[in-house]
Amino acid sequence: MSLSNNRIRSIVFILIILLLIALNVYQYQDKQKYIDYMSDNLTYDFGNMNSIILRTNFVLNRILSTEELTKEDASYLKDAAALITRQLMDYRQIAVYDLERIAFDELPNASEIAAADMAIFYGDLYAEYPSTKESVALNEEQLKKFRTIKQIVEIWHEEVEVHSAIVNPSKTVEETAELFLDGEYPDIYEEGNITEEHWVDHLVNLSNRTEAHLKEYFIDTDHGLRKYLSES
Repeated sequence: MSLSNNRIRSIVFILIILLLIALNVYQYQDKQKYIDYMSDNLTYDFGNMNSIILRTNFVLNRILSTEELTKEDASYLKDAAALITRQLMDYRQIAVYDLERIAFDELPNASEIAAADMAIFYGDLYAEYPSTKESVALNEEQLKKFRTIKQIVEIWHEEVEVHSAIVNPSKTVEETAELFLDGEYPDIYEEGNITEEHWVDHLVNLSNRTEAHLKEYFIDTDHGLRKYLSES
């Protein structure tokens, strides 16, 4: 009887061990699926955001050199700024709350506020654009806004270059920029990148440099007054 009980206890013990192993394997696989899913999203979302920052800088250079705005450019800029705003907000949420990779007060929201202000400005320009004209001349007040925005986008452009050197060290910054613009995001980011620090650092650098610039030049981002990044 004692031998039988010992055998039963041994069998139960082995079953428990097997169950725990199976549970750990399941949890690992589930976690890996989540990492892969989040990493795929990060690759596309960050690739798209960085591509748009680079392209926006080109568009702003053209507008300031010609001092004219086409409806196509106005449409692109408003959509681009809205997307940058959304990506910055979404990944700030992920970094601070979902994954708890950084404290709330270590990641200011200056860059997303600035991007949202840009989207409002571009949206109003697009809404007011004459339907019968291919391009319109910008007045001095509008050009001042574009110059203010260009300074911030130039900072973001520089941070994309810094980010490029970190995530794709085997390529030059110029080569990685081409990959961004061509939409070849998987050639830039490694698998499992959500576990890396580079994307959190990119968010922090974008926001810290934006915040420092806004403070240095006394730039207002009060949406209620619709100042559109106006210098005080």
